[in-house]
Amino acid sequence: MFVSPGIIANAVKSLNDIHPFYGTTFLACKAENLPVGRSIPFAISEIETNFLKRYYQTERESSFFYTAFITTVRNKRWINLRKYASSTLQSTRTRSAFKHAFIHESGSKNWGWHPLYRAVLQDNLKENRNLFHGKPIPTFELAAWLFRDVDFGDEPRPSDLIQRFKSEFHIAQDENLLFDFGVPTPSEAGTIFSDEKINRAELRKLIGDPPDAKPESSGLLASLSIRGVGPAESVELSAAPRLNLLTGDNGLGKTFVLETIWWALTGHWIDDNSVAQPDIQTPRSQPRIRYEIATESSRSVDSSFRYDWRTGQWIGKRRREALAGLTVYARVDGSYAVWDPTGTVVRSSDVNVGEMPKGLTTRERAKAISRLQGMEQIVLTNQEVFEGSRQTEGLLRDWVKWQNRPDRYPFAELCQVLELLSPPEMRSLKPGRIQDSIFSHLEVPTIAYPYGDVPIVHASAGIRRIISLAYLIVWAWTEHQKISERTREEPQRRMVILIDELEAHLHPLWQRTILPALIQLGEALSSELKIQFFIATHSPLVMASAEPFFDEDTDKQFHVKMSAEGTVTFEEKDFVEHGLVDYWLVSPTFNLRHPSNAPAEKWIEEAKRLQLEKKPSVNEIRRISEGLTSVLASTDPFWVRWLFFAERHGVEV
Repeated sequence: MFVSPGIIANAVKSLNDIHPFYGTTFLACKAENLPVGRSIPFAISEIETNFLKRYYQTERESSFFYTAFITTVRNKRWINLRKYASSTLQSTRTRSAFKHAFIHESGSKNWGWHPLYRAVLQDNLKENRNLFHGKPIPTFELAAWLFRDVDFGDEPRPSDLIQRFKSEFHIAQDENLLFDFGVPTPSEAGTIFSDEKINRAELRKLIGDPPDAKPESSGLLASLSIRGVGPAESVELSAAPRLNLLTGDNGLGKTFVLETIWWALTGHWIDDNSVAQPDIQTPRSQPRIRYEIATESSRSVDSSFRYDWRTGQWIGKRRREALAGLTVYARVDGSYAVWDPTGTVVRSSDVNVGEMPKGLTTRERAKAISRLQGMEQIVLTNQEVFEGSRQTEGLLRDWVKWQNRPDRYPFAELCQVLELLSPPEMRSLKPGRIQDSIFSHLEVPTIAYPYGDVPIVHASAGIRRIISLAYLIVWAWTEHQKISERTREEPQRRMVILIDELEAHLHPLWQRTILPALIQLGEALSSELKIQFFIATHSPLVMASAEPFFDEDTDKQFHVKMSAEGTVTFEEKDFVEHGLVDYWLVSPTFNLRHPSNAPAEKWIEEAKRLQLEKKPSVNEIRRISEGLTSVLASTDPFWVRWLFFAERHGVEV
């Protein structure tokens, strides 16, 4: 059992009135049995630093420690370890009233407790009662903070914290006056112990992040709020952890939302044309974008940005506290963007901070450092996906290299993903033999068809799009695993995939199966990988294909529409199963009045209006019958309704 997060939170608040000397130098010296009445060689600064690292450095990779005690600068709780013991604490030991507690000659490395050190420490509590309230040190609260990671066994008692404190710091009987050894009852403090120790996310919620904290990664988008920019006055998107479907008419902002999601996840606009820019001609309130990244530890990090009209930039907190997982964006024009928080998309030779080129502008230097840190995106045109760029070898070279490797890595993973995403009613997208190109010295991969192997460069647009999507996902995942191994970090267990117009170039049969296949993609790459999807679509077949697996706990649909007055709204919709694709077409998602051609819809609407009249004109019935005959198929179900109506009014059709 461990001290509960609630008790630790209360402890941090209770220590705000205590001078840091009592919680640092005093305890560090007591733990090392500094003698009383005589001095000995004692590396006190080093001992204090090690003490701070052990008890107050909440994140081992940080150079800062957290203090819950009184600070000279109000609310400055994070302090750099590097010089604190040799400067601030040294000044306290040698220049303040606490110097009388020690035997120490100036310039000497010898230290010891003065025989009257207890009285000095007690007097300091009393004399500074206006600052410290003259109260003894709250031992239970101090121990709760110091021992927040300690397992106290199966049936701990509150007094166990006091006993451990006394034992670990050798608190003598005559030092008891410095401490308040009272313990709270369960009714006073709530649950004192819990089965799990406080985790990093809970601790960060309580005390914040050190200034040099490494952002948490493997994040997913939890929410996005856009106000004063884009077609809709406001967008409120509370994202689902697995599938997020975006539907709506052309030109109402689905791509705009995807581009903004990409920026929220990665911190980058893909290009200058994708930057969210308010319309300066439209009077609106201050444009703002707010988003939340949900980390793997269930912590939700909120970031807010406002638009600066003077600079044309979105202004907000510069340091990102949470990073999305590996992110891939398939754009509607065939281009792709890839971003990896661990730097898998960056070659190690790109930037060396120690050998940073001179003469770089501030912006160029920032971009260079961000590339080294793995926070620079890669954007590839459709041509670069296949032929390569500065950052990638390209599909054609990688495919050949992977297929020719003895271990066929990661070719086996690529084959598995291709088979999963393959179109129905035809053989799987299986690689064929490598062929020599007659136009260049390059070897070209092929797809095996029943009638022979077809070079990928000659494949149809739909097949090329799915092949490029499969390649980019496998490539990004493979590179990510490589650098995770080199940097001794655990691979990401979360990934985000954005796809604009999923159905582009795909046959209706393929549109009906591609979405269910994508949902299974995580398992094809890793049993531990969870993928969050944001998919924009205009296809009723894609929507109908979601019915068998759509789960309201993990999936959502969002719809953008425009009113008759021209107002655009973005809203979350309940996902309703409509079954037949025809019914999806006439649903509010697509809003067709009839699942037929436009002239047929016009005549059907006229027929419906006539049927509502109390005394319909025979001539009108004949006119509309002729119109329906000219555009409506004989098998259309509307004929049953119309024939009954016409015959009842004496008109034969």
